[in-house]
Amino acid sequence: MRIGLAADLHLDCRLGRLTDAAGVNLRSLDFEAATERVVDGLIRDQVDAVAILGDLFDIPRPSERSRQALVRAIRRLAAGLPGAPIILMRGNHDAAPGFLAGTAVGTTALALPEVIVADAYEVRTVELADDVVLTLIPWMRSDEEFLSAIFGLAPVPGKHNLLLLHCGLADLPEFAESRPGSQVLTRALLPEGFEEIFSGHFHGHHKFPGLHFTFIGSPERLSVSEATDPKGYCIYDTTKRKLTFRPITTRSWYDPEVIDATGLDAAAITEKVESLISALPDYGQAIVRLRVRRVAPEVRPALDWARLTKLRAAAFYCDLQIEAADANAPVSGADLETDPTDGPILGDLVGEWEHWVGTLDRDPVERAALARLGSDALIAAAGAKS
Repeated sequence: MRIGLAADLHLDCRLGRLTDAAGVNLRSLDFEAATERVVDGLIRDQVDAVAILGDLFDIPRPSERSRQALVRAIRRLAAGLPGAPIILMRGNHDAAPGFLAGTAVGTTALALPEVIVADAYEVRTVELADDVVLTLIPWMRSDEEFLSAIFGLAPVPGKHNLLLLHCGLADLPEFAESRPGSQVLTRALLPEGFEEIFSGHFHGHHKFPGLHFTFIGSPERLSVSEATDPKGYCIYDTTKRKLTFRPITTRSWYDPEVIDATGLDAAAITEKVESLISALPDYGQAIVRLRVRRVAPEVRPALDWARLTKLRAAAFYCDLQIEAADANAPVSGADLETDPTDGPILGDLVGEWEHWVGTLDRDPVERAALARLGSDALIAAAGAKS
């Protein structure tokens, strides 16, 4: 049996202010495209089952467009892989239990018997063909609740047991998750009796030799720390006991070396920035972080801000950071001459609020009311300001 594994689709993830003619954030379209490429690959590979390990969306209350993007993906998988189980797990970005209920996604899940949703605060077991058993642990309310579920696991004797999670790995700092209500394991606590453990949550694809533990990784980049990470999905062959990573094409994300401006005048700094940019073949379609450090106080006023702004605007998205020689006087891209209306994006603020509320250990009804109260206040304040 071959099981397709994906994680962290993060539909409705946005970056910057660029939109298409319909006003849709262009970066969010990247995540829709990445999801479509994963679906294309899984159908092309004709896998026997599909599991998506949490964070289907980037925010607890995604747009209807993003919900419909997931609906299309589910329907395409069901049509292209007849009879193959399609498993959807809740991640920390997917808010409270029942997050699919009452939406087009939930209606689709109910209408398609192939779709299995794990979005409650409970462990779920799914038996597949070829004596394969999947144990699913979606995002829980707290680390204690998560560990209680881990300690209570009982792999089925004589079966090919796989454990599917959405968590961090605490004793390896780069894979840890330290926010309140987080869900983490340590290597010493990895449960026994499972052939493999697959997890979402960490966005880089990473297999730990000897641990039978793998982060599947996201199909699109969400931060500069993933600039060089390959993106895609995985296929696990239960007969061969082999995991294969399938890469997909995504938008380039670059993080070139820091420019040390010690001893450089304004013209030389601009020349260095231009040189870095010219080395990036697809700069105009890429996400880029450019960093200039130790700019002398007398040099900063002489910088060609108009030229730097033009260079920055030539990329799909460019985070240009310029730091003065005095470490206590940072100068960020916000100091560049930009659109006077440039500032916090309302949608991002609403999303951040709703994400934070989704992490609270509160009754789901209370959480929903709190999220709505804050979102309405932000929207009202924005309307009053305009």
